[in-house]
Amino acid sequence: MSKVTLQYAKALFEKAKEINQLDKVYSNMEDLRKVLMHNNKLSCILGSPLVGKDRKFLILKNIFGNTFAPVTIEFFHLVTQKNRSILFQEIISSFLSLWELYYGIKKAVVVTAFDLDDNLKLMFNKIAKNFAPCKSIVIDHVVNPKIIGGYIITVDGKRMDKSILTKLSLLKKSYYLQFGY
Repeated sequence: MSKVTLQYAKALFEKAKEINQLDKVYSNMEDLRKVLMHNNKLSCILGSPLVGKDRKFLILKNIFGNTFAPVTIEFFHLVTQKNRSILFQEIISSFLSLWELYYGIKKAVVVTAFDLDDNLKLMFNKIAKNFAPCKSIVIDHVVNPKIIGGYIITVDGKRMDKSILTKLSLLKKSYYLQFGY
């Protein structure tokens, strides 16, 4: 998170909070993040020095003008006029982080060797909350058959590794240290 992207994100966050549009703007930023992730053409246009700032704003306004909050559209205008549109993805990421911090939401990455059903998702939600206390937690689930079984949870840079792969690896190290093979 650079200083510039954080400044833009904070400005949008504070303005949205001031006019009671924080959740709407959060939704707008999530939608824009998804569009930029899946639409390489739009990302290229916003990052291109060959496309003028007025044209970039008109493109964003034409795409999102009817569905996004007016404050979000005004923000698009500010960012494009200041020639910062190449930073949209970083600004969005900073804004989403500020929103999560404000509401006490943390993200957890849960890695298992298989898909999770609803009961397991609830169980991992509780484990993650105990591991990193917070008001609410959002689970991002990743399937990785290489861990064989068990799970790995990462929250706030802290990692709890209860995977079979890690246990086997520790057992192997212990064996080599004990017997010198």
